[in-house]
Amino acid sequence: GKLYNYLLTKFNRLGVPTSIDFKVNIFDSFIAKFLNSVLKLVLCVNDDISLATVMKFDGFGFNEEELLEIRKKSDSEFFYEAVLNYKGDLRPRIDAILEFIDELKGKSTYSKVTDLIEDISKKVDMNKVLLSKPFGANLLASYERFVSYVGGLKYNDNLVDYLLYIQKLNEDKFAD
Repeated sequence: GKLYNYLLTKFNRLGVPTSIDFKVNIFDSFIAKFLNSVLKLVLCVNDDISLATVMKFDGFGFNEEELLEIRKKSDSEFFYEAVLNYKGDLRPRIDAILEFIDELKGKSTYSKVTDLIEDISKKVDMNKVLLSKPFGANLLASYERFVSYVGGLKYNDNLVDYLLYIQKLNEDKFAD
């Protein structure tokens, strides 16, 4: 983003050799977390945290009160089961998300991860969502860097391998 460019410019003007590694940090952005949550749901739709993350994203538009309403109407200890068993005004929006996850699941065996990300981005109108936020152009650039980075990974051809890579990155980050 702007801070990265600012620091790089300042250090270059001072003649200070600079290298910034963003391999792990690129996966910490809210955009990457959302996209990775959707991809996790493709393999395991009953991941409660990923499901709530996806539902709350602007492109799907559930707010905290709606998620709480879904949760309150169920005796289950799992959010996924509460979502499945929910009966109410939010049902059509819930069904749309679950059907989209099923659609991605069908494509996941023969699609590259970046192709799945493209499908997700189209579904939620990623450009519009990001550009509507403060510093939207920076967020869009961050999204594009993320997709480009994922496209260059050897794990781009296989969703399971990609998610195992993300899991390993997260484990390494918290290992110390």
